[in-house]
Parts: sequence; C-alpha cells; structure tokens
Amino acid sequence: MPGPNRWDHVQPQKGSNLLLAATGAQTAVPITGDKKVFGLQVLKTGAVTSWTVTLEGGLDGTNFTTLLTHTDVTPGDTKLIWNAAGVLTPVTNVRVNVTALVLGGGTSISVRWIGA
Repeated sequence: MPGPNRWDHVQPQKGSNLLLAATGAQTAVPITGDKKVFGLQVLKTGAVTSWTVTLEGGLDGTNFTTLLTHTDVTPGDTKLIWNAAGVLTPVTNVRVNVTALVLGGGTSISVRWIGA
C-alpha cells in the first residue's frame, strides 16, 4: 500500500472539456477550494491547421491574466501542459480563450483544463 503523499489532500477541480470551432473567450468558471496548479490540453478534430489557446485566471470574474498558453507548435496536439514547477497560481475564476484558430480541413478543437 503506498504511503501518504503531499497531494493526498488535493481535490481536483472538475475542469471542463470544450469543443470549439471559433475564436473568443469562453464563460468564466468559478474555482472551488484551494486550486493553485492548472493543466491545459488541446486535441484537434480532423486536419486543423493551427491554434493558440490560453487558460486565463482572475480574482473578480471580469479581469483575467494568462496562466497557460497552448499552441499547435508548443506543446502540440494532445500534449498536456502545467504551470511551471513551483509556481502556484491562486485564482477564483478561470476561462479558456481561443485567440487564434485556423480550422483548415478540420472541424474543431477539444480544449480540456483541470485545476488541483
């Protein structure tokens, strides 16, 4: 049986899985509990050419700053990225913002995020 670790007390934020076909900021989601580490993943549907997706955080649900940026180049399709090691980001709201999207022969991108 594994011993206790420093993450035993963390209850992950459910996060979201959004299927998006256009640019723009999505609806802000209130963060419950003490979430300070965030992950972001983008998966293309079909032959999507390029994207830039940010996970943004804020304290008032109106003003946001970029927590993570995911593109077709860095880190690329299906790759999951996290906050920089040791950088904790306490926020009360997060949102996904698709700042650039070229669908090409594709139909959409699937954007997933989680907070822990």
